[in-house]
Amino acid sequence: AVPPPHAPSPPLRRLAGLVLDPAALAGVHLGLVASQPTGDQEPDPHQVACHEQALAALATGGAELVTVTMPAIGHDDEMTVLHYEFGPGVDGYLAALGSGAPRRSLADIQAWNRAHPDAALKFGQVHVDTAVAVDHERDEDAYRQARERDLRATTDGMLAALGDDLECLVFPRAEGATWA
Repeated sequence: AVPPPHAPSPPLRRLAGLVLDPAALAGVHLGLVASQPTGDQEPDPHQVACHEQALAALATGGAELVTVTMPAIGHDDEMTVLHYEFGPGVDGYLAALGSGAPRRSLADIQAWNRAHPDAALKFGQVHVDTAVAVDHERDEDAYRQARERDLRATTDGMLAALGDDLECLVFPRAEGATWA
């Protein structure tokens, strides 16, 4: 059974008693990325508490936390890359599950979701629909160009936020996932 989000997982419970060397991070400068408003959704209080505990542990270990703001970048190229890679990635994952997988492809998942909208489509499936519609042969050149632009924009953005003095960036919750 999966523990509820507020309960520490067994590995975290085991780590809770570990003590960080008080000087382990002395002199390390970390960029604390300012949280970007999500618009319609308040952050989960458990995620916020976990993030604050992690920041406190970093500071206790001697790290200097410097607040930084990430530059604004567009998401068109990111979405093009996501949609192009999503179907083959999911299909490969399902194939690796073998004959026990309840679905064999992203298209199978799409069809199942459409047949069970009350259970499966609480948030829609625009990314699934878009990914299934990708013609990988026709769209390969556009994908490669979008991927190159996206990698350049995210790399340049992270390097700008790091500047010359910071060693890494610490993002709140999952906000850094779009920069990966």
